[in-house]
Amino acid sequence: METDLFYYLRAILRWSWVTVILVAACAAAIVYTNANVPLEYESTVKLEVAAPEPDEVTLFSTVRTGATRDEISAVQADFAGIVRGAITAKMTIDTLGLNMSVQDFQDKVYAEIPPLSDYVYVHARADNPQDAATIARVHTENSLKYFGESRAKTTTVRRDFIVQQLQIAAADLTAARDALLRFQTKNGTADLARDIQQLQDTLRSLRLDRDRDAVEIERATAAANYFAAQAQKATADNDTAAASSYRSLAAANQATVEGMRSAVTRLNELIAQRENELLSLVSLSAEYDRIQTDLQRATNNYNFLQSKLNEAQIKENDARTAGFIQIIEPAQVPTRPQQVSTRSMLIPGVAASLVAGVILSFILEYIFFTARRKRGRTGSTTA
Repeated sequence: METDLFYYLRAILRWSWVTVILVAACAAAIVYTNANVPLEYESTVKLEVAAPEPDEVTLFSTVRTGATRDEISAVQADFAGIVRGAITAKMTIDTLGLNMSVQDFQDKVYAEIPPLSDYVYVHARADNPQDAATIARVHTENSLKYFGESRAKTTTVRRDFIVQQLQIAAADLTAARDALLRFQTKNGTADLARDIQQLQDTLRSLRLDRDRDAVEIERATAAANYFAAQAQKATADNDTAAASSYRSLAAANQATVEGMRSAVTRLNELIAQRENELLSLVSLSAEYDRIQTDLQRATNNYNFLQSKLNEAQIKENDARTAGFIQIIEPAQVPTRPQQVSTRSMLIPGVAASLVAGVILSFILEYIFFTARRKRGRTGSTTA
């Protein structure tokens, strides 16, 4: 064991100059590279994400659960993807007239999402501070606009569908109103229930009048009979004056009876006429109720779809503005360039060079040992 360890140490020491060269070359390369890296300025936009409202327009009732961390995280991830996307990169390049490719732009702009936070940071790097701030600001605006347009697509499709259904509902409502108008014109009634009620009230009044006239007929008939009997009695008693007076009273009451009977006959005719009219209107009730039901259903459907269209338009506008993502810290013009940390690159570089040097030392030691052994065998054979 000690022999093996001694062998390894000897190999490392023998070829230590190789390791030193590798480490020195790596360190020199890192220092030279960092020294010649052009200075860049970075500007940052800080955005806060709130829980988004559902962007769908439901045609049926649903139960909305509370906003969760997952919903906010999903919005953060979606927005960060758009910030890094080629489409928004092209939009910003065209907006600012930048002389760079989409790939180069994506190398200089990125989004950062801190763990378990409601924030998104948009970073932009450029050769001068003003360009860095401008790119960060414009690219954030373009990303928000594209994000809103993307989220609004679902609501736009649903809105278009509701518009189509609303057109159908409007046609159904017009047809239902026309059906009611034709019914009213044909049957001479603007409100069937009201007309039926009026006829019932009229019939009730006519029947009361007829009943009062019937009572009056009975009274006048009894009076006429009474006065006629008294006239006969006065005649038998040779009371000419009394007999004449009673006959006059009997005739007057009899005339009243005849007049009341004519009135009752007329009332019966009116009652029969109104009963026929009432029967005719009542027979229309089923058709009228059906028309009214169709009209009410068409009205409710139209009003419901109209309210959903208003909701869809509001949600579409809300989705386009992406109001649940707010810029809380706009891009500022940086005052100093980014500092490249040479130490952070030297430590892993030197460590990797040391490991590579040790491995290379073992390989060289093996090659050297093998070559020496082969020369020893050749010398023995010659001797």
